[in-house]
Amino acid sequence: MKYICSLLFLFSISACIEPFDYEVENYQRVLVVDAVITDAANADTVKISYTVPIDGSSPEPAENATVYIRTGADLRIDFKELEQGIYTSPEGFRALPGEVYRLFITTEEGDTYRSDAEKLVPSPPIDSIYGRYEEVLSQDNKVIQGIQFFLDTGVETGEAAFFRYEWEETYRVITPLRSFLTFNASNKTFEERTENISTCYATNTSRELLLATSVLNRDQRLSESPIRFVNQEPDILRSRYALLVRQYAISQKAYDYYKKLQESIRTGGSLFDQQQGAIIGNIRSVSNPAQPALGYFEVAGISEKRTFFNPRNFEPPFVRPDFRFDCRSGPRALELSDIDLIAETLARGGLNVVTIDTMTGMVFIISESCTDCTGYASNKKPDFWID
Repeated sequence: MKYICSLLFLFSISACIEPFDYEVENYQRVLVVDAVITDAANADTVKISYTVPIDGSSPEPAENATVYIRTGADLRIDFKELEQGIYTSPEGFRALPGEVYRLFITTEEGDTYRSDAEKLVPSPPIDSIYGRYEEVLSQDNKVIQGIQFFLDTGVETGEAAFFRYEWEETYRVITPLRSFLTFNASNKTFEERTENISTCYATNTSRELLLATSVLNRDQRLSESPIRFVNQEPDILRSRYALLVRQYAISQKAYDYYKKLQESIRTGGSLFDQQQGAIIGNIRSVSNPAQPALGYFEVAGISEKRTFFNPRNFEPPFVRPDFRFDCRSGPRALELSDIDLIAETLARGGLNVVTIDTMTGMVFIISESCTDCTGYASNKKPDFWID
């Protein structure tokens, strides 16, 4: 059942017409391919699925397909299905700079697909990643204060002139207070806490298309390419922050494809918008040329860089964010001798023991949110983390 508000009734008392039922007509089941191979040592994947009707559920994985790539020298590299519709390159495979690759797919039903040839161009190194205070407007025209992160390549990009980016941010969370003790309700005793629950690490990854080109730059360098804007209000930048950027050197055809896809994402969404057709990539049906395929086979050189930041690295008017929970009232003090009251208070839940002052005989307790960050982050320090 759908409801549509007609623009013709904009100034009337009721703005909506009667609900109506709809049926999906002329639905065409189309293969969707998400494939990227690089010159990095990690495994490459090819994800294959089928489109579903607008009233359907999640995409249908294309299982039991034959997936391989061929090089310009006609060397065949087979991919193995490890999960439903996800095919992985053999161990030790990495694409070579200057080599040409083509993707081949044969579905379980016997339909065959082939990509255009794509050549791998090495990615120049990322020279620097840095942040600067900026103010941006939200969709409802409110000013958002924060840090805009940029990157420079620092060298001539050479043959690589078109780029796609991904970022991964990791930030440290330190609660205002640390809980050193736990309370054993069965025997009403205090025990030393064995793990630190007050220092954690949270990670987010990019979800948007980030593109750049050096074609119009005289020196063939990339300078001040915007990568990630971090709102100042959340406490992401309160402590230590790490930003990893992956730079993919892609072909102009891949860049043009992603630009069209990017524009479609930005302008789509309204029933009254001009509807765009499917954005066709570089994959074609061999067995049935009239059958479309969606997606792109990307061959890319990759470089990456991770940079750490502390709040002092950002100049005013940046202000170090407050902790996400209000802990300014401080811990509550209870007399150690009144163990029944302590047990009753802690049994209500949502509280942690901070410490015991043996000099005054007082037990200090406070909300879990002021001592425990494991509910929204991990207290395991990442292997790459540098304090």
